[in-house]
Amino acid sequence: KKLLMWYDGPFEIIQKLGPVTYQLQLPASYCMHSIVNIAHLKKYTPSPPEYSNRPT
Repeated sequence: KKLLMWYDGPFEIIQKLGPVTYQLQLPASYCMHSIVNIAHLKKYTPSPPEYSNRPT
């Protein structure tokens, strides 16, 4: 599992800096650069509404 890619977020894209680089709005507690390559981004897909109100 150590080699699996993990994702965090979603984060807002502040601006496109180049053809493959974006600047993200990250929380101050994050110890990473806010400028990332598109290869490290994944499109956010919200959960369908029928799954958000399920009892736990």
